[in-house]
Amino acid sequence: MFRSALVLTLVSLLSACAAAPSRAAAVRTTPLPVPANTRYVEGSFSGTGGLKLYEASWRPTSGEPRAAVIVMHGLKDHADRYTELASALVAEGYAVHAFELRGHARSEGERVWVERFDEYVEDMKLFVQRVKAKEPGKPVFLFGHSMGGAISTLYALDHPAQVNGLILSAAALKPGKDISGFRIAMSGVVSTLSPRSKLLESEDTLFSRDPQVVAQMKSDPLILQGNGPARTGAELLKAMETIGKRRAELKVPLLAMHGTADALTNPEGSAELVANAATTDKTLNRYEGLYHDLVHEPERAKVIADMVAWLNARSPLPVP
Repeated sequence: MFRSALVLTLVSLLSACAAAPSRAAAVRTTPLPVPANTRYVEGSFSGTGGLKLYEASWRPTSGEPRAAVIVMHGLKDHADRYTELASALVAEGYAVHAFELRGHARSEGERVWVERFDEYVEDMKLFVQRVKAKEPGKPVFLFGHSMGGAISTLYALDHPAQVNGLILSAAALKPGKDISGFRIAMSGVVSTLSPRSKLLESEDTLFSRDPQVVAQMKSDPLILQGNGPARTGAELLKAMETIGKRRAELKVPLLAMHGTADALTNPEGSAELVANAATTDKTLNRYEGLYHDLVHEPERAKVIADMVAWLNARSPLPVP
């Protein structure tokens, strides 16, 4: 869980709800560079409850893809930030598909708000179905970062037959050591009494050791600047509790990656998932000294290469 994500005080309990929430989607201000030999397509689809959710895909311009990789972003994040990862995967013959969470970036919905965490998982279910229809017969792998890792894990627990593997990057699977049982209990109280209080906090400087990445985050119009609502933080804590209770049910091939210096999500959550998962095909990669956002750290080439090698070992090349 994000460090100091839920700053729960008596003042918080007495605070009024935030002003009328915005449902407007953000917009990109500069064109996205498209990697060579890549067909890039943007669009939207109807998520749970009818919200219009943004989607994008990167596919090889020639030949059949060997598999599809679905990217699920986290908080303070969006699909464009995975262009470098998508480029590396397309070069290896993968089709990459991503969508943006409700209330994030170009998707509709109250900013960073979710009534129930299951809404995220239900949106992912719809998206996986869309990708399978676009990539018929191809293996489908999930890549989930941070909160997106929790969403992807819950989906894989509920629908193991729909995915061929799960890759987790700094997944939010266990509260941090500084989040006491009392604070977790109080998060539910605040979520009920003042659900839109801006208490879900994460510091940009803790995402990456690369100062350019941090500067880009601070000026990115697709990233909500400031704190998110208490309800979303409380729902994420509930999701972590559910994953902790069900992790022994996980049956799909698993690669969990975490930086040892991650101060935003607890590395122990990744280690415990790998230790307890039912699948025998499971790997834990610990990256010494790396912060939270592994594919935006100075050592991201190593992280991406490890992912590609893991996928290649489980995705045979299509027959010519």
